[in-house]
Amino acid sequence: MDAYSKLTPEPEIIAKRIEQLGRVQVGIKLDALRKCTPRELNHLRDALHTITDVICAQLWSPHFQDEAGQNVLASLNEFMCAYEDMAIWVAKETKPATKQDVQWRCWTILSAEASYAEDLARLSAIAAQAVCEENDAAFDTRHAAKLAVQS
Repeated sequence: MDAYSKLTPEPEIIAKRIEQLGRVQVGIKLDALRKCTPRELNHLRDALHTITDVICAQLWSPHFQDEAGQNVLASLNEFMCAYEDMAIWVAKETKPATKQDVQWRCWTILSAEASYAEDLARLSAIAAQAVCEENDAAFDTRHAAKLAVQS
């Protein structure tokens, strides 16, 4: 018996564990994404984007020149990209009220756009829109405070 056999479970144990778990299904947790704050969505998008970068790097690695390994990684990458896209979509659909939440929402959208931008003019327009949204939120916050004091 070599040292490695002590580290890995016996095939019967693995089969029993799989049977206990049933078929593992993974899906995008849209309800969980909708409960995230704009800040959490931004950090989640960053994490998912980093994961896809790592997977893509491994796809080009000589370790995965066989089709089977590449298929597994490509499927995983596709899922991670879909999750990232959904996080961005949820961020776009949110209507944050505070200036800080508007900033986080805008950073999420801008960072996603910057990652895939091929046109600087389009990215600049999106950035200008983000600045306008942030200024609107700051204006609303200031005026809500004034109205509260007057009441």
